[in-house]
Amino acid sequence: ATTKDAEFDFVCVREADRPLLLDYFDSRLAGKKNKFPLAVRRFRRLRILWQGLTLHFDDKLWPRKGQRARNPSEIEITVKPSALTILQPATARQPKLGGRSDVTGLVNDIAGKQATV
Repeated sequence: ATTKDAEFDFVCVREADRPLLLDYFDSRLAGKKNKFPLAVRRFRRLRILWQGLTLHFDDKLWPRKGQRARNPSEIEITVKPSALTILQPATARQPKLGGRSDVTGLVNDIAGKQATV
């Protein structure tokens, strides 16, 4: 993933894919450079027609407990250029994380791309 292309990397992880994703994270934290096992789609605008099951958005459930959504519901996600700024110290030493010197490096490696921060 790169932060300057105004595109979002989208990965759909089904319940059956969960072991693949967890194994990949474990291998990355162990310092291995395995290929990402799931399809990654890039977009600036995404429309999803949804019905039925609960969805997770940034670790939050939708609809929330006790709420009901219209069936079917349309969800639209739009990436706005420069809407998010990521700050990273130029020379500060970060604690080691799974053999990496910073969290950004680990996330960039997980995405399988050299990110521009």
